[in-house]
Amino acid sequence: MRIVIRLLVVAGLAIDVYVHVHLAKDFSYNNNGLVTGQQLFWLEAIAAAAAGLQVLFWPNRVSYFVAFVVAAAGVAAVVFYRYVDPGPILGVIPGMYEPIWTTEKVVSLVGEAVAAVAALVGFLMAPKRVRESANR
Repeated sequence: MRIVIRLLVVAGLAIDVYVHVHLAKDFSYNNNGLVTGQQLFWLEAIAAAAAGLQVLFWPNRVSYFVAFVVAAAGVAAVVFYRYVDPGPILGVIPGMYEPIWTTEKVVSLVGEAVAAVAALVGFLMAPKRVRESANR
């Protein structure tokens, strides 16, 4: 069961990476913040790749927690920018309101949601490390 959870996290994050790399160039026009939409998409892709590799090679509570945060943040961003037009946020994050559901957005959302749920399950299933000194 643990291998299935790990593979779901990695697969969901791999989908996240692919979609964000594929779409990054399309968001270069979102440049009304300190960073551009393209840079944000690249940052999300890098974070998802790092989290996925961490879970793939070191499946422990910390790596599952990191994967959950990355995937859940992706879900939150997709849903937020679908329904809310905040404009530039604090002058740092560009306005990226897009009030439609595209195929890429749905695929990204599904991948991130699967990764988030699987990472949460993996976190709960991962054994807790107990210090030997605490047991003495």
